[in-house]
Formats: sequence, C-alpha cells, structure tokens
Amino acid sequence: MRFQKILYTWLATFCFFTVAIAQTQNRINWTADSDLLPQNSVKSIIPDKYGYIWLSTENGLVRFDGLNYKIYNSKNLRSKSNRILFIQGNAASDTLFAGTDVIGELILIHNRTAVKIDPTTVKNAAVYINELKNSYNSFGTSPYKIELRNMSYRILLNSKRYYLITEKMVQYYSSTNELLSEVPFEHSNSNYFFTIGEKLFYLENKKQFAVFDEGKIEWHTPQFELASNFKILWNKGSEQVFLQSNSKLFQITSKENKLNSKLLLTDNQLPFANLNSAYYDKVRSIIFLGSSTNGLGIYRIRSFKTQTIVDDKQSAVFYAMHPLTDSTIITSSGVVMSKDTILHQYNFTNKERTAMAMDAANNIWLKSSAELYQYTKATGYTVRKTYGFKERIGTIFLDNSNKIWITFENNYRTTSKLLSFTPSEHPVFKNSINLNFYINYIKQRDDGTLWIAGSKGLYLFNPKTYSLKRIDGTSKLNIRSVLETEKEEVWIATYESGFYLHKNNTLHHFPLDKKQYLSTTHYFIADGKGYFWITTNKGLFQVKKEALLAYIKNPKRGIYYHYYSKNSGFLTNEFNGGGSPYAAKLGTQLFLPSMNGVATFDTEKIVPLEPKNPIYIDRIDVDNKEVSLNIPLKLPKDYKRVTFSFSSPYYGNELNSNYEVMLEGPTNLEWTTLNAEQEYSLMKLPPGNYTLTARKLAGFDSDYIYKKINLSIEPTFYETNWFVVLIALVIMLLAYCFSKIYSNNVRHRNKILIQKIKEKTKDLQNTISTLRATKDNMKRQADKNNKLIQIISHDIKSPLKFMSMASKYMYDDFDPNSPDLKENILSIHTSSSQIYNFLDNILSYSKVNNEDGALANERFLLFNEIYDKIELFKNIATSQKTKVINAIPQTLQLNTNKSLFAIIIHNLLDNALKHTVTGKVTFSAEQKEDDFFITIADEGTGMDSETLTYYQSVISDFDGHENRSKRKLGLHLVIELMLILNGKIELISQESKGTTVILQFSNQTEKESS
Repeated sequence: MRFQKILYTWLATFCFFTVAIAQTQNRINWTADSDLLPQNSVKSIIPDKYGYIWLSTENGLVRFDGLNYKIYNSKNLRSKSNRILFIQGNAASDTLFAGTDVIGELILIHNRTAVKIDPTTVKNAAVYINELKNSYNSFGTSPYKIELRNMSYRILLNSKRYYLITEKMVQYYSSTNELLSEVPFEHSNSNYFFTIGEKLFYLENKKQFAVFDEGKIEWHTPQFELASNFKILWNKGSEQVFLQSNSKLFQITSKENKLNSKLLLTDNQLPFANLNSAYYDKVRSIIFLGSSTNGLGIYRIRSFKTQTIVDDKQSAVFYAMHPLTDSTIITSSGVVMSKDTILHQYNFTNKERTAMAMDAANNIWLKSSAELYQYTKATGYTVRKTYGFKERIGTIFLDNSNKIWITFENNYRTTSKLLSFTPSEHPVFKNSINLNFYINYIKQRDDGTLWIAGSKGLYLFNPKTYSLKRIDGTSKLNIRSVLETEKEEVWIATYESGFYLHKNNTLHHFPLDKKQYLSTTHYFIADGKGYFWITTNKGLFQVKKEALLAYIKNPKRGIYYHYYSKNSGFLTNEFNGGGSPYAAKLGTQLFLPSMNGVATFDTEKIVPLEPKNPIYIDRIDVDNKEVSLNIPLKLPKDYKRVTFSFSSPYYGNELNSNYEVMLEGPTNLEWTTLNAEQEYSLMKLPPGNYTLTARKLAGFDSDYIYKKINLSIEPTFYETNWFVVLIALVIMLLAYCFSKIYSNNVRHRNKILIQKIKEKTKDLQNTISTLRATKDNMKRQADKNNKLIQIISHDIKSPLKFMSMASKYMYDDFDPNSPDLKENILSIHTSSSQIYNFLDNILSYSKVNNEDGALANERFLLFNEIYDKIELFKNIATSQKTKVINAIPQTLQLNTNKSLFAIIIHNLLDNALKHTVTGKVTFSAEQKEDDFFITIADEGTGMDSETLTYYQSVISDFDGHENRSKRKLGLHLVIELMLILNGKIELISQESKGTTVILQFSNQTEKESS
C-alpha cells in the first residue's frame, strides 16, 4: 500500500509538471491599426539628445515621448513629400537629418522639433544629399532589396570617408572623394553589409563573414547560430546592429574583428512581424522595433517574473507561503518553487490557503474550515494529522518561541478567539482570550509581545499577562497588516483607508497615489535598500522610506510612488492580501502571491525607470493659432484662450509621470493636474504679469522638476493708469458741481417739506390710531380662532381616545369564534386611532408658535419619530401586505419644530400607503455637513407626468400658484409646512414604479434655535 501511495503521488506530480507550469512571457506591443501613427510602416528609429524617439514612416515623421506621438508632415513641414526615407546625424550635437523621396529635400531635427531646411545653409547637412550619379546612399538596412546592376551602393562613415560597393567590387574613398583602396568582392544582397565603427562587415551565410578594414579583407567564422532566413537590422543612425533569426532577436557587436551576439528577446510572432529596423535603449531596457506592416513595436525587458499553474484557475490563486530551503519556497497549496521555476507540488488537501505555519521541526500547519492539519517533514509531507474545532479557523501564526497561535472567527467576522499551543506529538490547546473584533494579522515584536491587527484597530497583546491595549487613533481602521521597522515606528496597512505610520505615540496618514490604488494596501515589505514594496488590489508600488518620513516633517512635500503593473511582468494586477505569512523572502529575492501566480523578483536587480527628464514646452496656441515660443510670452489684450502643450520623454508606466500646473499673478490658480494630452489652457485673464509653473516628481527622492513661463497680458486703454486718473478727476469735478446744485435745491425743497410735514403729521396720527385698532381686532380674532380649534380638538379628542381604548379592549377579549366581527372591531379601533392622531395634529398645529410668533424648535431622535408614525399605520400596512422599513440611523438627531414635522411625516406616510399595495415604503436619511436629507420611497402606483409637473410647479412657486385647490390637500399641506420650517422638498415619481419624496433641513444649532 505504501508503494502504491508513493507511486500515485509521483504520477500526479508528473502530470502536474507536464501541463500545469507556466511563466510570464513578455510580448511585443504593436501600434498597428491604431490612431497613434500616420501609417503602419516604420523604416528607421533613432533617439535625439533630449530622450525623444524619432520614427520615419511612409506618411510623415513622428516624435514619440513614451506616451504621445507628434506627427510632422507636409502640412506643418511644408515639404513636398510625406515619405520619409531615413533619419541620420549626430544626436549628441542635436543635429539629426531626415530625408524624403524628393531629391535634395532635407528636414532638420533640432531642439525637439523638426523643420524643413536648405541643405546648403546648414553645416554637415550636404553629406546626406547623394550627389554621385547612379549611386544609392546607405542609411542602414533598407526595407527593399537593392539591385546594383549598373549602380553603386554608398556607405558614409562618421569620419566622412565612405565605401562604394558595386556588384563585384568594394571601394574605399576619403572625405575628398580620393580612392584609397579597392577589393574585388562578389555578393548577392547589399542588405548584408553593415558597419560597426569605421569597419565594414558582410554577413551572408552561417559559415563565414567578411571584414573590410582600410582596404583589407578578412574572413571569420560566426560564433553564433543562424537560421536560414535570418535578417540583419542595421540602425546606422544609432550605430547598432541587430540580427533576427526566426523568433529570436540578437544584438551584434564587434571586438578585434570578431562578431559577438547577445539575445535580446524571443517572440513567436517575430518571424511574421516584417521588421525594418530596431533600436535598443539599454538604460531603460526597452527595444523599439519598426515593422513594414505592424507599425512601432515596444518590448520591455522585465526584471519581474510570474510563475503560475495554467490547467486550473483555482490552483493559480496563491495566498500564504513560507521559505522551505535556502533556495525554494512552499505555498499553502503545496507548490514548491525556486526563483526560476516550479519544482514540485505536494498533495495538500486543505481547501483554504490563507494561512500556514512551519514549526521548529519544519512541520507544516494548515487550516480547512474548522480543522487544523499537520503535515510532518519526516513523512515527506505526505501524512496528515487532523485536529477538529467547533469554530472556523482564521489565522495561524508561529512566534519566536515555537508557539503557534490560532484565531477563530464567527460567521459574520465580527468577533474572534485567540488560542495557542506548542507543537508536539499530542499538543495541548489553550484558550487565551475572547475578542470583540475580527483578527486579520499577527506579528511578534522583539520583546515577545504581539501586534494584533483587526477590524477595529491595532492592538498590543502581552501573552504573559493576557493584557490587550489598543493603539490610540486606530479604532475606526480595518487594519490588514503591520511592519515594525524600528522601535516605536510601526507602518500600518488598511482596507480602504490607505496606510499610516505610528511613531512616537502619534498616528500619521499619507496621501494616496493618483488613481487611489493605495487606498486598499495589503503589506509593507522592506528590501534592505531603504525602500518599501507595497502590494494592492491594483498593482505593486515602490516608495522610499526617507521620502515618507520627510513628508511627516513637511506635509507640503510630494511623495513619489513608483507603480508596477501587468506591463512589468505580472499576469494580473490583483495581489492577494489575505495570506499569513503573506510573502516569502529568500535573501534579496521576493515572492508575492496574486490571483494568477506568484510574482518573483530580485530587489537588488530592479532598476526603476524614474521620470527624471526635464519638462519642455512643445507648443503655445493663442486662439487656436500657434505662436512663437519666445519667453516671456506677451498676449494681446483681446485674446480669448491660450493653450500650453508640455512634454517630457518617459517610457515607463504613465502613472509614474504626473504633471501639475499653477498660475501666479493678479489672478492665482492652485495646482492642477494636466490632462492626458499634457495640455493646459487659460481663458481670458485680467491684464498684468503672470508666472505659469509646471512641475513633476522626478523620482524616489520626491524632488520636483520645475518649468516656469513668464507671460504678460496687455491692458486695454480703459485699464491703464492714466485713464483711471483722468476718470477720477472728471468724477471729482462733476461731484463738486453736482453738490453745489444739489445743496441749493435742497434748501429750497426743505422749506416746502417743512410745511408739508406739518400737514401730513396730523393725517399720520389719525392713520396710526386706526391701524392700532385694526391690529387689536385682528389679534383678538386670531386668538378666538386658536381657542376655537383647541376647544373643538380637545372636545373631540377625549371621546375618540376613549372609543379607541374601548374598541381595543373588545378586540382583545372578544369571543374567538366570531373572527369577522372581531376584524370589524379592529377596523373601528384603527379608524378611531387615526382620527385621534389627526385631531392631535390639529391641536399641535395650533400650538406651534411661541408667544412672540416664532416657531418653537427642539432637538429629537429622528428614528423614534418615524417609528411612532409607522406603528400608527401598522395595521393598515399589514392589511395591504405592505412593508414599511425604518432605515434611519438610530443616533441621528434633527433640530426643528417637532409638531409640524410629525404632521408632514403623517401625511407622507398616509399618501404612500394609499398608493402602495404588496410593496415597500422605506424611510432613510443621511447627514451631509449641516444638512439633513430624509427620503420616503414607495413602490406604489406613482404619479403621471402631468400631476408630477403640477406639484413641482407648486413647490417652486407656492404663493403664486393659482390651482392648488384642485389637487389633493395632503401634499399642499406638506409643501406649505416645509416652507414654514425653511426646508426644501423634492418629488421624484414614475407611473407604476413608485414615488420618492426627499426632505432637506438645515440643522440649526442650539444657539440659533433659541
């Protein structure tokens, strides 16, 4: 039996390795059929002095900065042709030249832009115009096969010397066209010629290649294998030579007349890519490929690798992992891997993979629901011991004393228990402590105490005294994990709240990244070089620890977060944060679990591409017309819009290069993030002098790179100082004249007014007496009306209350054999209760005013008020099979007139129940700063569009609306009462789908209400 078990195990392992192992494979990203390039054929690729990549195509010249493509063609170059044949020159001296298929036409690439030139007026330009008859100028590998019948092939060297190649001869000339040497040489294809330095090479077959050196020819054997259909890609402008052999691309270099090869990439689609050109940016580890059909291809040599299992999506999801040997790790699913490949898989039967521990004897402990598994090293991890518990296991943690801690969770993850035991043949499990929160993570400190990260904060647990202390300020944080780098320096990762640092008894919060991916952080991993690696659900971040500490001292500083996504070599951006232990570390090699495989990399070998290039101004448009880039910029007084276009070459992830722009001057504008096109526009501004500042974080030190632009706006004539002074003098003169005329006129009118006042005073005294009498009569009448309402309400209220109590008594004690009569009595009870509350509302309405006429406000619990109204209509709702839900937070308080508010809720609930049968009526509320929003939503018949339009017009103009009486009184009363309470009401309704009423109150303070 034991032999059969071992045999089955090895058979399963063999099957696993034949179909299941996969690693990250880099792919070439092509621009074909996109809107990025003007055409899908790229003939040559060359960088300039500033870091931009220039491409020649059949339909124009293109500048690429890593994100945007800028096209130069006959429209902006005023060239005769868009067909660009080559790009050549000296990038270091900022002089590159591009030629079209029109003889003599040349384009200068200088200072990050391209312009058409006269070759005779620019130094070193004429050498790129071939003046030899019946001769082709070589500018690297041609996309076409050059036929040399009665023609020659000219290869210009940096020394201005050149080779002239015919069908049967290779000639060597000086810069003054003097023949220095010639060698008979027959060949089949001129595209097999290339130069490295001043030497000419010819590589045609697998066995030999020729080297031409100042008239001498040598033959050597290649030290690398060649496919029968190999292709040479000679980038003469960047002085690089590449060789494509089937699906592989090599870079060719020369030393002592020998050719050496270096494999750059392997891609199965490479034989079908129709390559024309290539350029290798060694600093950025990027290979640019030019194709005649696929456009520009970009291949990034990645330092990240992902190992996964491809035959089972569930098996490709990894969580907990632990070092197994000095060079391997083991995952909670039993997979053993090195930094390069998956080596083995043990048949672990645990269904849950989020926790594991390896004790001092290298036995592995796993969990599966409420069971704890032990796989012993002595049996090769093939024999399992099982320990069952009553509750589900959460986390497993091994401390430095070889004690294992286990957490247990309830079904809702709101509470947990902590248990410990020492691994042995018969372990004894001891309950340690019951907790009122869910435990996410456990980490031991040097002094033996434990950090416990949970759903309600971060705690420090002393296993000797069983004492538990929560860290101040963390009670509302759902903490995922912690990392203690120094004493009293604890880094905290949370769900949805980003990350924090607890240092010197103070909790510090850090800003998030541009996309806010860091809002849910999993773990901090320190690499020993001063950097943190932070995993999230949306990728991996690298940040310098010193930059975070500097931010605490100066929060105005920015923080540079370097972002890695799938383009860096991962199979998914979603890393898993639920494992314990989360990541494995072998020296400088990290292993990180994800939803598709384990990402692994050497932190010492990662060279992040930081956005350190300067910021440049590419273009300035004033009212859609390009203007000169002269600084300072002067804008005309009547301009309407000015747009600045910025660029800075960067070939990493675009989220690592973030621009901000700020304006200072008579009008100030705060820092604003640039759009994807890296443009910033300013509308009409007041006249004056301004400074526009653009900046970006240049890398891990979180230092900014700045670009400042000074601009001035001319004032109109009426905005000048002299005009203002002139207007002031005129106004002063007019004011003096007017004052003189006015004073004379006033004296005359005063005499007349004195007489009229005497006459009117007597009339006013009579009118005042009349008004006082009228006021007294109106007050007495209002008092009578209020008293009348109170008397009527009081007289009706008492018997109705008695009637309600009597009917309920009959309902409770009635003969159970008469259900119909009992239901009728229940209806009497319900109706009388409604009448009672209605009259109670009338009585409340008459008492709402204080003696001085002001509303009497009070603060009350909103939930209780709604609850009382729901209880009142409970029987009616039950008879209609309508469910009334009170979703108001129980602690929410409202400060307004309680009586009027009760009438409003009463009428709205009454209306909702009248139109809702076998549905739901839901009360909800939320507070936004000092405003309360109360929502009553039903699933009833709703309003037709005419009725809804009518009530919306009543809301907008209650006093001026003429037809209020034609509609239902209830909503009019609600609208009027909301106006009295200085509230707002909004109606949303749709036929057969229900009605939603939103009430808005401004919550006044106690002082205001008094």
